Parts: sequence; structure tokens; C-alpha cells
Amino acid sequence: MSIPQPTLPWNTRRIRTAARVAPVVLVIALGGCTGGAGQTAGDAPPSPSPSPSSTLLTPSPEEMEDLDVYCGPGPSDQLTVADEEKSVAGYPDAPEYAGEGPHPAAVFADTPSNNAELPDFKLKDGPSYSKWLPETPEEVELVVCLRPASQGEERLDTCEYTGGGEYPLYEQTYEYTVYSLHTGDEVATGDVPAGSEDCPIAVIGDSPIDEIEEVYTGMHHTTFIDGVEKLVEGGAE
Repeated sequence: MSIPQPTLPWNTRRIRTAARVAPVVLVIALGGCTGGAGQTAGDAPPSPSPSPSSTLLTPSPEEMEDLDVYCGPGPSDQLTVADEEKSVAGYPDAPEYAGEGPHPAAVFADTPSNNAELPDFKLKDGPSYSKWLPETPEEVELVVCLRPASQGEERLDTCEYTGGGEYPLYEQTYEYTVYSLHTGDEVATGDVPAGSEDCPIAVIGDSPIDEIEEVYTGMHHTTFIDGVEKLVEGGAE
């Protein structure tokens, strides 16, 4: 039976841990057009409209985490700037993506465990990724963005959590986009299937609108790593 959850303040993060692991006490932490009249005599002529390219966001990364600006709306989202193919300009201080590998890369991933977790691209710096990650943004050739793609309709399991919480588990697949940091251009895309049908160890709901109603599987880690590794270690495409 689903247990109703109380509505929490907007600045509250709701964290629950899976009951099938060692019991953990429920932790709740505070989170922190303009229109005018016709032109009259003597008025200065209107300024020309800026070209679409002038609206591109120009990055100025000071830290590696600042490169997450490239992980905005995905290729399937209709949120481009005017008729441009990209909304973020390149970073000329970065080396060109050219020639044979390795091509240093910064990998960002948004892998929500449930429907009420807001998009959040985190820099991946664990053992699988650190070998590709240089010391500074000026050494990065590729920026990789992993995001949710689609959800299955079949209920795979029911996940129970300490502190009261029982949610259906659904399959979640992912997709990734790879950008050349020097130019800001997209250079590759790929799909990542769902991983194991295990319940998330913990679920965090930080949406000011939605309550946690369902949870999702993680990604197939090996498929993602292999796909990115081919780009990092191989010749530029």
C-alpha cells in the first residue's frame, strides 16, 4: 500500500534509503517585449537586431564543473537559439579535437532515481572517468553529457524504503551527447540501455512541485564507458 507523503517546503530535500540495505535513519536536510509608438521626426533610427550568433552563451570556465553549461537542453529538446544548431559557443582556449587520441574529456551525468529529482549534471571523477579528466578546462577537448532518454511502461518491481515509502520501479534508458569544447559543436551521440532491475539505494526528491511517485533503474555502466572510451582513445571524427 502506498503511504501518503507530507508536502515539504520548497527548500527541503527528501532523502530515503532502500529497506533492503542496512537500515538507515531518514535524513531530512535543509537545502539550501517591448512595443513603442511610431518613430517621429528627429528620433534616432532603431538599432539593428543582433544576429543569432550574438545570442550564443560564451563560456568562461574557471573550474571543471563550469563546463556543465554545455549540458543544457538535449538534441531532442526544441530549445535552440534562433536557427542556430547550438546555444553555447566554443571555448577557444581549449585544444582542438583533432588527430589521434587520447582526447581529454570531462563527463557530466544527470541520472535521476525518481520523478521528483530535478535535473542536475554532475562531473564524473570516479575511477572509470578520472583517466580522461585533465587538471584544467584549458586541457579539455571533449565534453560529454549523459541524460535520461525514455522510461518503460512496465512496472518492474516495488521498492520499499525506510521512513515510509513504497514506489513502483520502471526502466530508464539514457542518451549522451559529445561536444568539442574548442568549437562548441556536437561531434557524437549515443544511446545507453537501462542497467540492472535493482531498486535505487536512495531516492531524493527536490522538486518544488512533484512528490516522489515512482523510481527508476540506473544506466548500463559498461555500455556508456565503452562508447565514450572509443571517442577519447580513437581518432577524431
